[in-house]
Amino acid sequence: MKYLLPLLLLLFATNHVFSQKIRPEISAIVKSVIADGFYDNDDSYFNGEENKNSDLKKLSSTATNDELIQLLDHKNPIIRAYSFEALAKRTGIDLFPFVLKLLHDTTKIRERPSGCIPIVFSVGEIVSEEISPAFKKSNIELTPEQFSAIDSFILYSNGCSHSILFSTLKKIQPIPKFYARIKELYVKEKNKDALAALAKYRKPEDKQLIIDVLKRNEVDEVYFALWAVINFPDQAFYPYLKSIHNNEIHRTIHFNRLVTNALWQAIVQYKTKESREMMEKALATVNTQAMEFHGIDIYLAIEEYPDPVFDGIQDKIHLSGIQQMEVMMMKKIKKK
Repeated sequence: MKYLLPLLLLLFATNHVFSQKIRPEISAIVKSVIADGFYDNDDSYFNGEENKNSDLKKLSSTATNDELIQLLDHKNPIIRAYSFEALAKRTGIDLFPFVLKLLHDTTKIRERPSGCIPIVFSVGEIVSEEISPAFKKSNIELTPEQFSAIDSFILYSNGCSHSILFSTLKKIQPIPKFYARIKELYVKEKNKDALAALAKYRKPEDKQLIIDVLKRNEVDEVYFALWAVINFPDQAFYPYLKSIHNNEIHRTIHFNRLVTNALWQAIVQYKTKESREMMEKALATVNTQAMEFHGIDIYLAIEEYPDPVFDGIQDKIHLSGIQQMEVMMMKKIKKK
C-alpha cells in the first residue's frame, strides 16, 4: 500500500495525453542544447560575467506547458532537466507526479566548465534541488503530505542517487513511520548516513550503535557518529567525545576538516563548563597548522549553537580573511 499512490502518479505521468505537438521553434532550441552539450543553470557566471547561453531562458519563455511536459521524456538528459526547471518557474502546474518520476533519473550531465574541476550531476539531483524549500527561484508548491510521500518514495526505493538519499536523511524529521526503514538502511544496508538520521529519534536502544562507531574512532566512519551525537547528545557519548577530542588536538598530520567540524558541533551540544574547558585546551595545545582547522570550527560551532557558557571563547580566536568570509556565509545561510 505504501507504494500505491506513487505508482498511480507515475502511471499518470507516463500516460499523459498531449493536445499539442512540439513546434518547430521549440525543436530548434532543443537541437541547439544538444549540439552545445553542456548544462547551464540560471546562476552560471564565467570570468565575472553573466552566462550568455540563453537556451534555458528561451525554453522557459517560449515553450508551452504541454510542450515542456512532453520534453520531460526527451532522450537527452539536459533537455529533461531544462524542461523541469522551466516548469518549476511557472505556477498552477501539478508537478508532483513528474517529481516522483524524475527523482529516479540518474543520467549524468555536465555543467559548463568554469574552473579546473568539471561538475557532473544527475537529472534527479537537479529536481531534488528544485523542490527544496530552500531553493528560492522555484515556484513549485507541494503540500506536507506530498513532501512526506516524496521522502517515503526516496527512502523505500533503490533507484535514487546517493546524494538524493543523503539529502533526504539529513533533513528528514523523526517521523515514527520512517524509523524502521532508516534503521534498516543503517543496520542491514550499511548506509553510514542513516546513523545520524536514526539518532534524531533518540531511542535508548540505538545508543550502542553510536557508541560502537565512536569507540572504534576510525577516520572513515567517526564523522557519521559525531553527527549522530549532534542529533542525540546523550551523556553516554561524552567519554568517547573526550577521547576523540584528545586525539584530534594532539594530531600533527593528516587533519580531517569534516571530523574537526563535526567534533566541535557535537561538543557544544553539551553546554557545560567541561565543554568550555575542552575548547580552551584545544586553543592552548594545537600547533599552528592544526589551529587553521580547530580555530574556525570552534568559532562556527559556537556561532551555530550559542550559549552563555561559551562567552568569550570566540574573542580568543584569530580568523583569517577567508575564514571570516566563511563565517559571513554561514550567517547568511542561517538567515534564510
